[in-house]
Amino acid sequence: MLKIAKEINYKKYFPFLLFFICILTFHLFTMNKSLEYGDHVWYFKMTQSVELFEFITDRYKTWTSRIIIESIIYIMVTLPKWCFLIFSIINFSLVFLVIQNLFNIESLKSNVFFVIIFLMFDFYSMNTAGWIATIINYLFPLLFLFICLFPVKNYLYKKELSKWWVIVIYCLCFIIACNQEQVSAILFIIYFLLIIYIIINKYIIDKKIDNNDKLNKSNNLRIYIYFSVIILSLIFSLTSPGNLSRLNIETINWLPQFKNWNLIQKFFNGCNIIIYFLFVHNRSNITINLLLVLLILSSIYIFINYKNIFIKISSVIPSVIFLLFSGLIIKTNIVSKLLSLFEEIQIINNITDFNFKVILSFFVFIIFMLMIFYNIILILLKNYKEKYSYILIIILIVGFTSVFIMGFSPTCFISDTRTLIFMQFAFIISSLIIFNKIPQNYKRTTSMIVITFSCYALILFIYQLFF
Repeated sequence: MLKIAKEINYKKYFPFLLFFICILTFHLFTMNKSLEYGDHVWYFKMTQSVELFEFITDRYKTWTSRIIIESIIYIMVTLPKWCFLIFSIINFSLVFLVIQNLFNIESLKSNVFFVIIFLMFDFYSMNTAGWIATIINYLFPLLFLFICLFPVKNYLYKKELSKWWVIVIYCLCFIIACNQEQVSAILFIIYFLLIIYIIINKYIIDKKIDNNDKLNKSNNLRIYIYFSVIILSLIFSLTSPGNLSRLNIETINWLPQFKNWNLIQKFFNGCNIIIYFLFVHNRSNITINLLLVLLILSSIYIFINYKNIFIKISSVIPSVIFLLFSGLIIKTNIVSKLLSLFEEIQIINNITDFNFKVILSFFVFIIFMLMIFYNIILILLKNYKEKYSYILIIILIVGFTSVFIMGFSPTCFISDTRTLIFMQFAFIISSLIIFNKIPQNYKRTTSMIVITFSCYALILFIYQLFF
């Protein structure tokens, strides 16, 4: 028993300890020095003249439906800054632990790889509106997003039933998570797809199974309850007078043409934003690094599991193309001119006219998406009976959708890279799933992956730590 306990501690908690030390270092040496700047300065001024209830009521009427998030920021700015540092460290640590358990990361190599790829995350994106406001608006809801995915996992893998008090706790988690609009959209997509799966499974696939089975009915009921909470949260956000008021103000301030755009134009804008933040933005190298890790790992997986040489070689092409477009190694005139389309559309809002440049940029977007999903579809075709293959595709679709929906907001560009957090974690988790599925008899391959990416991740982390 003691031997097993030591093995569990070694495999799961040693990597977590390593991650915790890195996060603690980042908070003490980097974040601690720049807490004086950001949106929280305005929040602190408000705490000096307005009580919490009055502040939240006014914000709901004039600016935002994020009353839970706004309340936490209001309270946090009144506390000593070390309280926020502890709060942030706990948030990062819990995100690590929740993902670790949500996706069953058990082996030592998988956990070490998780630490490595987590350290490649764009930590500075959490400072684009100041550390306090950004982390509470994005990282905090991200934590509850992952917690809200446990019922999906329990349903798909037929885990034991939850007691009523657990359902109540989950409902509270859904309410907190859905207080952030991107998170509520993500949860809506995931649970909507799950309900479609339930309906198909009930009426088409499993006709012979007794549909009155208590386990199935009880599990279905829980999913319907959680989906109802998501729907109600979305209604709450969409009907908030503050959100409408903010939309009008930010349209005037940041994107005056937005009020004249139709759905098709906003759709093109959403596609443009994805490519813009992947390749054009001045901090796009962090996000593209995470995407390249995903593409390289998927290529390695395909090399191991496919015998066809054409398929093996073709799986490398997306990595090479994205490496070329990223400019990490070399920049060419052709690539620069092509990417300038997205920068030009972003700057002068040419999307209001459906000219050649807009059409070409959309064509480039389609090509990029096909290249990204090419390897993932190959993995699905090889493992079409395995649920993780479908989960992999859904995670990536949801990740890209979280950025795409920003095209329907006038703050799509001014919000900066903080809105990419969900896409970045989609890349992280997808890479983790693929790495975890590499056959165990390829120990040398997995060791080389860990060593190679460790060196690269360490360089990136040190760069974020000091620069």
